[in-house]
Amino acid sequence: MRSTLVPVANIGSRFGPIIAIIGLGLSAQMPESNLSSILFTVGILLFSGAVLFYLITLPVEFNASNRALANLRSNNVLNEEELKGAKKVLTAAALTYVASALTAIASLLRLILMSRRRR
Repeated sequence: MRSTLVPVANIGSRFGPIIAIIGLGLSAQMPESNLSSILFTVGILLFSGAVLFYLITLPVEFNASNRALANLRSNNVLNEEELKGAKKVLTAAALTYVASALTAIASLLRLILMSRRRR
């Protein structure tokens, strides 16, 4: 499912907010135009695909960190003291995805609230 969403996420994260803002700007210039509403909605839908991708990626990243630690432990690459440090680093790396997902959710909610305010 994650790999299926990669193209949507790339397009959605890059162009979704821009298209939504263009729709918002058009609504100020042409309040009666349906084009502005369509663009705003398309932007929100595209960005929603990106947010969904971020959410699906979270368990994948945490699992990757856990597998890396298990691999380091089972192959005796690191001693126990070093494994503690590696766990901290890998957890911090996974948490960057949590921060990214929360930021994307907040941005999506902001766009949705802007959409409702326009009506």
